[in-house]
Amino acid sequence: MPTDGSGIATIDDSYNLLKEDVLTFKQKGKVVLLGDFNARVGRSSEVDDVIGMFGEETCNASGNKLISFLNEVELVACNGRKLVVEPEWTRVRPSLKQKSIIDYIITDGDSRKASGDVHVDSSDIGCSDHFLVWMELGRACKLTKSRRRIIKKWCLDRFEVEDVRFSYQEALGKEVKGFSESIRQKMSKGLKGHALVGEVLREWESIVNRVAKREVGEKMIVCGKSARWWDSEVKDKINSRRQLYKSMLDGNVDAWEDYCKLRKEVKDLIRKKKIDIWNEIVENVNTDYEESRKEFWAFVGRRTKSKKKAIGSLRSDKGYRLVAPGVSYKFYKSIMRLWVGSARIVILMVNGKRKLKLK
Repeated sequence: MPTDGSGIATIDDSYNLLKEDVLTFKQKGKVVLLGDFNARVGRSSEVDDVIGMFGEETCNASGNKLISFLNEVELVACNGRKLVVEPEWTRVRPSLKQKSIIDYIITDGDSRKASGDVHVDSSDIGCSDHFLVWMELGRACKLTKSRRRIIKKWCLDRFEVEDVRFSYQEALGKEVKGFSESIRQKMSKGLKGHALVGEVLREWESIVNRVAKREVGEKMIVCGKSARWWDSEVKDKINSRRQLYKSMLDGNVDAWEDYCKLRKEVKDLIRKKKIDIWNEIVENVNTDYEESRKEFWAFVGRRTKSKKKAIGSLRSDKGYRLVAPGVSYKFYKSIMRLWVGSARIVILMVNGKRKLKLK
C-alpha cells in the first residue's frame, strides 16, 4: 500500500480498489490479506477490536485509514493479539533507529479465533528491513461432497527451526531483484491499474510458492479421513527416519542400516497402534453396544469400502455361521444388534477373511 507521503488521494484510491476486491471475494468464501500496508495502527483497549491490544503505541494517518477499512469490510488484523514484553516489530532500520509494525495478516474474526498467534522472525538477512511474518491459519469449511479430497498444506511447524526461517528469507531475498526487473518491464509495456496489480500478485505468488516448496515442504491431507494412530510417538519416529534418509542423500552411506532398521520399527509401531485401536473398539462394543455402535460400524464400513457391499459372514464362538455370505449391510446390521445384546459374538468375517474378534 502507498506510504503517508503518497498523498491522501492516492491512499484513498488504493483502499477503495482493495475494498472492491475484498467484497467481491467475500461472496465466494473466506478472505485473507497479508503484506506491507505501510500503516501503523497503534493498539486497542478492547479484546475484540479490529486491531490487537499489544501492538506499538504509534498510530499514523495510514493506520487510521486501515482501521476504517477493516471496520467497513468486517475483517480484523491478527497482529498484536498475544501478550509480549515488547511489540513484535515487523520492520526495523537500525541506522535510522526506526521500528514499526506495518506488515499484517488480516482475516475475518472467526478464522482468527480458530488460528494460532502471529509469529515474527527478527533474523537479519541483509536484503530487507522487513521481517518474516507468519501464522497457522485455522479455516473451518463445510464439505458439500462426501467424496474425499486430497489437499496440500505447508509444513509450517518447520518455521520453528531458525535455520529453516533463515534459508527461506534468504531464498526470497534472492528472488527480489528478478521480480523487480520483471515489474519494470511490464510497466514499460504500458501495463497499469488492475492489470498491473494482478500480474504483480500472480508473479509474487508463484515465487513464494516455489521457494516455500523447496525450503519448507508440503504435507498431504486427505479430507474426511482421520488416523487415530498418528500421535507424537509415531511422528517422532517418522521424523527420525526422514532425517536418516536425508543423510543418505547427502552421501552418508553408513546410515543405510540404521534407516532400514528404523523403517521397520515405524511399520511395526503403526501396526501395533492400529491393533490396539481395534481392540479398544471391540471392548467398547462388548461393554455397551448402543454407545459404541457408530464407531464399530464405521470401522466395518471402512473394511468393506462401501456400505452397500455384502459384508461376509458372522460366526459364533463354536464356529457356527450366524449370517450367510451376501447379506446386505442393513440386514446384517440389525442381526448384529440382536446378538451383541444377548451373546458375545466371537468372529466377524469380512469378505471371507477374519477381520475382528469380539471377546
